Amino acid sequence: MSLFMPVILILGSTMYSESSFPPAKSISNRLVEKLLLSYNPVLRPVLNETHVTKLEMLILISQILDMNERMQKLITNAWVTLVWKDELLTWEPHKFGGLEYIKIPSELIWLPEVILYNNADDLYRTFLDNRIVKVDYNGSVLWASPVIFHSTCHVHVKYFPFDHQLCELKFGPWQYNGNELIIHGLGDSSIFTSDGEWDMISLSSTNNVMVYPDEPGVPYTDVTYGILLSRRAVFHVINLLLPCGLLTASTALVFFLPVESGEKISFGITILLSLTVFLLLLAELMPPSSVIPIVGQFYAVSMVLVSLSVGVSAAVVNIHHCGQQRSRVPCWVKKWIIHKLGRLIGIRIKRKCKRDYTVYARNKNIKRSPNAKTNDSSQSPLLPRDRDDKENGAILNEIESCGRVLHRDVLKIRQYFDHLKHEEDVRKEWRLVAMVVDRLCMIGYVVCIVGCTVTIIIHIQYDT
Repeated sequence: MSLFMPVILILGSTMYSESSFPPAKSISNRLVEKLLLSYNPVLRPVLNETHVTKLEMLILISQILDMNERMQKLITNAWVTLVWKDELLTWEPHKFGGLEYIKIPSELIWLPEVILYNNADDLYRTFLDNRIVKVDYNGSVLWASPVIFHSTCHVHVKYFPFDHQLCELKFGPWQYNGNELIIHGLGDSSIFTSDGEWDMISLSSTNNVMVYPDEPGVPYTDVTYGILLSRRAVFHVINLLLPCGLLTASTALVFFLPVESGEKISFGITILLSLTVFLLLLAELMPPSSVIPIVGQFYAVSMVLVSLSVGVSAAVVNIHHCGQQRSRVPCWVKKWIIHKLGRLIGIRIKRKCKRDYTVYARNKNIKRSPNAKTNDSSQSPLLPRDRDDKENGAILNEIESCGRVLHRDVLKIRQYFDHLKHEEDVRKEWRLVAMVVDRLCMIGYVVCIVGCTVTIIIHIQYDT
């Protein structure tokens, strides 16, 4: 027992010493304790209050998440990097094992109050939340994090969907003026990924010094990033412009439909209703503004022309059925519309400007001459020669009476068919007038549509 006593005493003393004294602290822990021993994260970290803190801001635009034209709101995914000098977080690396930087939670130190001025979120708050910051031995602090910004963007819809939009992100301190904090910014678009609708043409940054009415004479600094976006118009061309173009082109078929089909006016009204539906879809995308996009103007012009085509179709139907009133086409109408204008559009008609209805008038006004009656029985081979003149005269009178009745019935039949032919000729003439008017209106419609389309294209190209 006495032989094991020294060993037991040595082991017991060793266990007592290990449990009584804490382990040695790491270099990082000792450094953090030293730096934050008397550090106040509420106050601006300067050794002299006259010193100005310079804040460098770098934004890398990663993606456009959403562009709400109606609400005029832009949602952007960005990588934000902030660098500033903290004069209270400095040390000599050789005194801490050559340690040149440490990473600590951001809530332990002072953070610059930087907010998005044109914020479109529910709350105005700084986007700097709890993150790990990197602190260098010379006091340089780096804060970096991905941030989603909700900002306002004044959308110019005049050239939708072939438009470019310039949206701004304005950052700056709210409480620190230019004598306390100066912010400078840079932008980078090298990591941008298109969402399929928007391409970023450029990203610019502008450093500003502003004086606001609430504090006259006190400068405030800010940095404004300009994001120039170009819309990919393929989606809207296929879903908005192409249907409108097809419906507008289909309206020309209204002038080719025959009146007898009974679908001339209903077809035009159907196209008008279809254009109205697409115009409502366009109105849901655009903000309520006094500026009407060119696409909306094209829709409006198309609806006006389609409405006029429906009115013209009603007039053509009316002209087509004018022949039922049995009134002839005026001579000047036949001269200028049928012969001259019809010749211009390729309709060849034999010219009949005079009202030459000789056969119809002759058959209508024929009267038997009174000299046709004769009692010369000797000239009629049908009379028997063995009878006296009195008997032959009676027979001749009877034959003559039957002939007059037969001739009168034949004339009535002929006049009836001539009258039918006359009415059919009148109807054909009015139908011909209606056809010429229909073709002329179709040509005018096509010219108007082509002219409006070319004007819009030239206007877009000129402004671009």
